[in-house]
Amino acid sequence: MNYPVKIKIIGAGGHGIKLLSTIFVKVMSDLGREASLSLEYDSAVRGGNTAADIVISDKKILNPVIETPHLLISTANNNFQTDTVPTVWIDDGVTSSSENAKAYPFYATARDELQNVRVGNMIILGALLKYFDVKLEQVDFSHYIRKYLELNLRALNIGYGFDV
Repeated sequence: MNYPVKIKIIGAGGHGIKLLSTIFVKVMSDLGREASLSLEYDSAVRGGNTAADIVISDKKILNPVIETPHLLISTANNNFQTDTVPTVWIDDGVTSSSENAKAYPFYATARDELQNVRVGNMIILGALLKYFDVKLEQVDFSHYIRKYLELNLRALNIGYGFDV
């Protein structure tokens, strides 16, 4: 992987974007990477916009600002211009004008296979860790996830199985 990698995750309040991005940055940092996270969210608890800008690098991060991400993950319809983004992951049902967009059933899988749509974010985290070639066995998730660890681990494994 060529570093730095810039990632933007966009969703709606209630999609778990803050938790997903915070755990991801902590894991990458604990594995020896430089990592920065900037969160932006509306004050609405559910339904407001949420965005995370993440930079992962093998060197000190001098500028954490993301103008064009290398990877965009979108769990809700938004107006973000995706034409210049090389890799775009969207949740099923989200629209994108990008030819590079690939739809994944993150939240539908959480609902259908785990009977809990709230762990869709952990499915995304599993896919993201696979994208960065992080083996799930390398990470002790009990350091990052306090509630419903077993359910979240099942979701991580499902996401890790996605073809990303």
